[in-house]
Amino acid sequence: MAPALEIARFYNSARELSASLAQMQIQYEEFTKEAAHRAGVTNVNYCRRSPRPRTRFLADFLVSAQALARGYALVTRDRGYYRIYFPGLVLIEP
Repeated sequence: MAPALEIARFYNSARELSASLAQMQIQYEEFTKEAAHRAGVTNVNYCRRSPRPRTRFLADFLVSAQALARGYALVTRDRGYYRIYFPGLVLIEP
């Protein structure tokens, strides 16, 4: 459950985490190979492009690439980064 890594620390077990995600009707989906490749390439480009890149976790790139590949929208407050590195990604800005 790679995407659940960020919230896993709040649960005592993988089973408890899975049950909580199911209760919230959140479905887990494996990353496609294409999305993983795009995430890696985009991450490298991001690091090369800026002399002092902001700290971004690879998970940001993975989630963004998967959303773009699957045609999903992404909720974010950081629209600039996504518009530059993931053009065409539908953003929901609260």
